[in-house]
Amino acid sequence: MFTLLETKKYIKDLKKSRLSPIQNVKLNIYLQALKNDFKLDPLARCKKLNGKWLGFSEISIGWDLRLIYRHQDKNLELVRLGTHTQLF
Repeated sequence: MFTLLETKKYIKDLKKSRLSPIQNVKLNIYLQALKNDFKLDPLARCKKLNGKWLGFSEISIGWDLRLIYRHQDKNLELVRLGTHTQLF
């Protein structure tokens, strides 16, 4: 089980994002799965990032919303939340 760490950017992104009820549920389900090191649903479209984001991964929360995170030691660090355009 991983300890959840939220960056200031992630908290700010979460506050200003307008999650639909479905996105909110998906985000919570995916976070629990990541935190407990379970396999994610294929609909999450989890992929490893490269370039500037090397060492990080992203999942799709629905529509164009993405969550960037990384597992580091025993921590799950939530880095950014936003649309593809906002993040990349």
